[in-house]
Amino acid sequence: MGIACLALLLGNALPALAETTIRVVHPPIMEVDGDDYSVLQSTEPAILEIESDQPFSLQFLSLQQTSGPSADPSGTHRELRFRTLGRSGTSNESIELPAGVIEVEVDLRIVRPGWFPAGTYSYGFNVVAD
Repeated sequence: MGIACLALLLGNALPALAETTIRVVHPPIMEVDGDDYSVLQSTEPAILEIESDQPFSLQFLSLQQTSGPSADPSGTHRELRFRTLGRSGTSNESIELPAGVIEVEVDLRIVRPGWFPAGTYSYGFNVVAD
C-alpha cells in the first residue's frame, strides 16, 4: 500500500490588528493499517507551529480528500484530532489559546467501508485562528 500525503490548507481569519502565522513543521506520516486495509491513519502526527501576538480561538475544519486513485465512497468516516498545551479537540471544535508560539499536533484517521486501493492519497483541512 502507498503512503499518503497531506495537503494542509491553511487559512487565517483574524482581526486586522492581530498577526498570526501558521507553519507546518512536520507533515503527518500516514499508512494503511496492516490489519485492516480500510483504515488509513497517522503513524506520526502533523506538527503545526502557530504564532500569534494576541490570544486566539483555534479551529480545524472538516478533513477532506484532495486526491487519490479512488475517491472516498459514501460511508467513509474522516476523523481529525488535535492536541496542544494539554488540551485536545476534534474537527469543528474551537479552543481558546494564549498569545505566543504554540505547537499543535494533528492526527488523522480515515475509515472506508471497503479497502483502500494501492496508491497515494492526499487529504486536507483548513485551520482557522481568530
